[in-house]
Amino acid sequence: MSVNTKFYVIAGYDLTNYKTDKYDDWFWTDEGEKYICNQTKGHIQLFDDPMCGNHLYFGYVLASGEEYEFDTTKFTINDIERQIPYVYTKLNELEKTGAISVDHELYSDFKIIAFVEYT
Repeated sequence: MSVNTKFYVIAGYDLTNYKTDKYDDWFWTDEGEKYICNQTKGHIQLFDDPMCGNHLYFGYVLASGEEYEFDTTKFTINDIERQIPYVYTKLNELEKTGAISVDHELYSDFKIIAFVEYT
């Protein structure tokens, strides 16, 4: 069995504690797939740690790569700040699906998240 290593840097939110009981069913819908099938630079995506389910992150992908190819990526604070309203809007849409339920304090907790996933 081989393991693929993927690296990500996103600007967004940690939704780990915000899944609802509807999340697992919603995840496999056409709408859910839009949030998980394009986890590359320049897209707003959901990352749910498919190997062990320890996190759920949502945000704009600033950089992505794998163990064999990870391009140097540069971005400015302004680049990140420009994404805040877009990610905020998508988070609001995601909440309306019922897959997650967030408190309004989360909306002000926008951050840069760098992580690795093994699949």
